[in-house]
Amino acid sequence: MLSTAISDAVLCLSSGFALVMVVQRSNSSETDRAAALGAMVGFLAFTLAALFGTLRFGLGEQWREVHNLFSQVATFMALPLIGTAFLCLSLPRPLSRPGWGRLLLALMVAFEFARRLEWIPQYRIILGATALLLIAGCSIYQARRHRSIALFGVAGASASAIAGLVIGTQGSLSGWLRVDLFHYLLALSNLFLASALFFLLRHRMREKNQQERTLAG
Repeated sequence: MLSTAISDAVLCLSSGFALVMVVQRSNSSETDRAAALGAMVGFLAFTLAALFGTLRFGLGEQWREVHNLFSQVATFMALPLIGTAFLCLSLPRPLSRPGWGRLLLALMVAFEFARRLEWIPQYRIILGATALLLIAGCSIYQARRHRSIALFGVAGASASAIAGLVIGTQGSLSGWLRVDLFHYLLALSNLFLASALFFLLRHRMREKNQQERTLAG
């Protein structure tokens, strides 16, 4: 399906750009770098899933298995990692790198547990909703000091929620394949979320520099 290859390509480009935006602000403090790295892994998962989706729907079904693999990774890892990055950048004591490693392990164990019990559909909804609520809550928390972060974060969470809960991936809507609309909304969501993280990392770096200058003075 050419239209799906195009929408996947748009999602791939937006996710890749989102990754680059976070990379630009990844030279923060040690704890903030860990959060930035977690978000980067999340956006990378979206990028790879969309890349192999473009190859599958544009070139042929020989890419089906690898596309399904990375789609699964993006579905069950990307938003939780990005949501945790928002949380860590809103806390005075964020997760260390070993903490992020334990989070990845916990996500893998939880997925395997849900798969064995055949709870994958319910687990996907609960995991996605929790991550989006976390992103929205952390964004709203920043509203008093940094309105741009709040706006971008809430917009990103809302676009992703609409994509998953309203649009879905099956059937069509007003002549458009739902899966294509799903991809376009996710592309928009990733740009909003990356923008919120970009400004959040920048503000935290400025605050850290101001604290250091105050102590030095």
